[in-house]
Amino acid sequence: MLHYLDEYPIFVALLAGIGLSISLGMETLSWTVRSLADAGQMGHFISRTNVFLYGARIFNLLFVMLISFFIDSGMGAKNILFIIGLSFVMVTIFHGPLTFSKKLETDVSKAIGLLLGVSAAEGINYNICQPSVRLAYFTALSTAVFTAGLSVPYVLASWFPEYRMTMSTISQIINSIGTVLLLFLVDPLMYRMMDKGALNSSISSYVKGRFMGYGIGAIILVFISLIVAQ
Repeated sequence: MLHYLDEYPIFVALLAGIGLSISLGMETLSWTVRSLADAGQMGHFISRTNVFLYGARIFNLLFVMLISFFIDSGMGAKNILFIIGLSFVMVTIFHGPLTFSKKLETDVSKAIGLLLGVSAAEGINYNICQPSVRLAYFTALSTAVFTAGLSVPYVLASWFPEYRMTMSTISQIINSIGTVLLLFLVDPLMYRMMDKGALNSSISSYVKGRFMGYGIGAIILVFISLIVAQ
């Protein structure tokens, strides 16, 4: 597969994937940290995790900057497609351990909480898991749309470099659709669970939804890149 990246060192391409993995992983973990709070701590937890959440944008900008540089430097569409697909494979792998180990998810969330200056609420049984199919499904759907918003415009820009600015608006359109799905389908469920004190027991469904959404996107992107390369 290294022939896909013959124009640039592979570690630079992997750097894009690492940046995206950290960025999207931090977004996921911001909610798992919030799930550690009780009702009296929620405002404090949200304010602290908002700082953590916005910090994720720095790593997202790293991904965007590198992909934009590759396109402006004349890298072919199949290489761009492969790099983006590889990046989302790395994102999926990052979410894997958090998805299949409730203990790891809780331990990592507690550690991040301590770094942010918040402590997990006492008296919560973190081993209780109450799956929410709706939360997992809606999260996977919105995540898949955001995945398209982060990939489709760059691939199109590499195919039609003379319309790069036009393609950038496509990203905003797709992301706005993902935001509507998030605001109307995912957030109401999450905040309702938060009000009932049931967020921690169902947060695994949110993590699973993110894992599925990124996994589906990664499979599609890699599959298309292999077809284009033939």
